[in-house]
Parts: sequence; C-alpha cells; structure tokens
Amino acid sequence: MNRRIVGLETEYGVVVVPTAHPHADAEPDKDPTLPTVDEAVTLMFAATPNANRTTNHFLRNGSRLYVDIGSHPEYAGAECDNLRDVVANDLAGDLLLADLAQTANASLTGRGVPARLHVLRNNVDSVGNTFGCHENYQVPRDVDFDKLTAAMTAFLVTRPVLTGCGHVVIDRDGRGQFAFSTRAEHIGSTTSADPTKSRPLINTKDEPHADPGLWRRLHVLSGDSSVCETTTALKIGWTCLVLDLLETGADLTGLVPLDPLAAMRGFNTDLSSTVSVPTRDGRRLRAVDIQEEFLTRVLARPATEGSTARGTEATWVLDLVADGLDALRSGRHEVVQTRLDWAIKRRLLTEYADGRGLDLADPRVARLAFAYHDVDPRSGLAPALRAGGHMQSFVTQDEVQAARQTPPQTTRARVRGDFVAWADARGYQASVDWSSVRLNVPVGPQVDLPDASASSSPQMAAMRARFDDAPA
Repeated sequence: MNRRIVGLETEYGVVVVPTAHPHADAEPDKDPTLPTVDEAVTLMFAATPNANRTTNHFLRNGSRLYVDIGSHPEYAGAECDNLRDVVANDLAGDLLLADLAQTANASLTGRGVPARLHVLRNNVDSVGNTFGCHENYQVPRDVDFDKLTAAMTAFLVTRPVLTGCGHVVIDRDGRGQFAFSTRAEHIGSTTSADPTKSRPLINTKDEPHADPGLWRRLHVLSGDSSVCETTTALKIGWTCLVLDLLETGADLTGLVPLDPLAAMRGFNTDLSSTVSVPTRDGRRLRAVDIQEEFLTRVLARPATEGSTARGTEATWVLDLVADGLDALRSGRHEVVQTRLDWAIKRRLLTEYADGRGLDLADPRVARLAFAYHDVDPRSGLAPALRAGGHMQSFVTQDEVQAARQTPPQTTRARVRGDFVAWADARGYQASVDWSSVRLNVPVGPQVDLPDASASSSPQMAAMRARFDDAPA
C-alpha cells in the first residue's frame, strides 16, 4: 500500500429525550419542555475552549471540531498516513463528543431540565434528514482526475456491500427491510463541486489543503459513519488500495453502471446478491461482481508496483475484502458478523425483532438501532458488543486515549497539533487552518504548511523559539 495522506470527517446527530420518559420518541422542536437541538448543541460547545469567541476549534491532537450546517457537531480528524492512526484519531472524536454531551447533561440536570441529549454516530435522523461521513484522500495532481472519478463511481456505488453501517428502509406498506447503507438512499449525483445543492458521491471542488501544484484531494461524501473499528479501517484501506491501482493508469471505467445512482439504491437492499445492472462495457454485473473485479485487479498488480510489498495493513484489508465478498456470495454472513458493521447490526436488529415478534419498522427496533450509534460508552452498545466478542477492535483503548491529546506523529498534523498545545500553554491567541498557522496575540508571522506529509517545519521551530517567552 502506497503512503497516502488521508482523513475522516464525521458529522454527528444529536437527539434530545425527556428523562421522565427516556424511551419516548420525542421531537424536540415540537415539545416546548425540551431544549431544541440547536440549544443542545450550543450547550455542548459552551464547554469547549474559547467558546465565547467561536465554535470552530483546531485541537492539540491535530483535528478540528466545529458545528456544521443543521446543528451537527463535526469532528474532522487529523491527517494520517496509516490505518491505526486513522482509526484511533477518529475514535478520539467519539470520546470528545461523549464528554461534551456528558457536561451538557450535567448542566441540564443542575438546572432542573427534565431532558438528556445523546450524540449519535449515524447518518440519518428519525424523519429522514441525512448528514455525512466524509473521506479525504490526497492524490497527485498529474493523475487524470476525470478518469479517476469515473472509475471511483463504480467502486463507490458498490462499496456499501462491504462498508455500509446497516439501515432499515421502510417500504410503502410500512414494513422494514434491512439495507447495507444509510447514505445510499440519499445520494443525488455522482459528482458535484457544490455539495450543498447536490449530494454527490464525490465533491469535485478543487480544495487540496496542500500545495495545489502537486496535489488534489479526493473528497468522498457517500460513505457511512462506521461504528465497528474494523469497518472504518476497511473503508479507508480498501479505497487507498484501489486508488493505488488507478493511479498507475488502470482503466476500470467499463465497470460503471449505466445508471449509477439507481444501481446504488438497487444494490442497497440486495442482501441475497442477486441484483445485476448493465455496465458501460456491455455486461450485467452485481455489486459483488464489480467489487470482485477491483479485488482481482489490485491483486494482479505487478511486483514492481508494490504487490509483493504491500505490508501487513494491506494484507489485512485484502483478506477482509475477500472474506466479505465470500460471505455475500455464499449467504454465510456469519463469516463477517463481528467485523463488518452492516452484518453486526443486522444480526443485532433481526434477533431482537424476531425474538419479540416485531417487524423491523417497529419503533423499538429503531431505538435499538440508535443505541448502536450512541457514542456515550454508558448508553451506547458498541462497548458491550466488543466486550462480548460480537464486534472486533482494530486499535487498543490506550491508542484511542493517546489520540485525544497527541496528533499523529508522521504527518503535518504533528506540527499543527504541537503548535496548538504550545500556544494554549502560554495563553497565546492564534489563527489555525489545515495548511497554515499564525500568532495573533502576540503578533507573529504566518507559517505555511503546504506539505501534508511533513511532520516537522523549520519555520515553525524558528517562530516558536522566537516567541517562547513573549508576553501574551
């Protein structure tokens, strides 16, 4: 697997429920006794540094925390160049949001407000509004981006059969049907430079957050927020391996379905892997067929292109891809039901529903699904599932705890995160962005960080030495 700078952005859902009836399906905006979601998010961010000035914070672990459109807390993870750092930094965001929610709930209790807020790592609310998990992959500027995004269309409309987080779709008769992905039902275009007007698979706005002469950013908007750590690692690692292949000039545009979005929705509820669609090369292919062809081509790369030196991360990814496709072809989903989110969640929901004679559309099943995505270790189901052997881990809890305060050490995130910690310790005020930092009080120079792979900066070291003892 080639070294590549990647990062994850997770938008979280927030729900407010009455503590007098903790299982009620309350709609905050319609219940005057409850805080609105806007008020709940404002209360959460009141506990963040400099909350009186902004709700946009770059953190000492290299990440960014802010409130996005629709009152969604968003955690944009630091730049990473390996899967362990991606997963650990991503999970650190969950713990951070859980702490903010706990502080907000303590405030509500102290004020006698009979309500509790929950932060959910999911992609759709109870009335069908969707919010995203965005993936960022640095790609060389000299790659044919149009050809790359075309091939990635075929990859992304079929990838949910491996990396979806699982979802219950309600049919016209009001009955629930299990699906691979939440986001698949909401994607409105293949590419767009303005995702606020069209929810695409890929955002093509040219915003590299790095030297624009050397790099572009592939900004993927169609993926689900994973709860299972191994699914997060698979989502990033498998996409990186496909990009490695496409950057060699491999042409897989023939795999693109003639109607990609219709295909994505059709594949989404096809747990039997029988639905096939026409593709540009004249064939009819299933989602597993398309993913299998990507796997075959990745495995067939000549040794000079890295096939014999992929490393342990790539081998792990390819083994899980193969296992996932085998499980889909054979119908033996138990093969991956501790490693892939959709399989874990499907088992959880169907066993619960079947044991009580419920349809998947029943509100009690929906509450269980929300609990699956709850980031609070005390009310969310993920810790218990891991402890019971029903959900595998990819990193240790020590790694996640370390990632709360420490940035990845092999990328630009280290420079930026250490700067934030240094400025905070001295009480300095600073402006921080992905590719630059500047001291405001005391007034200092702007330091540009155009190389996302550089874990040190002589300019930063000189600036810090100059201001180490300056008065704030």
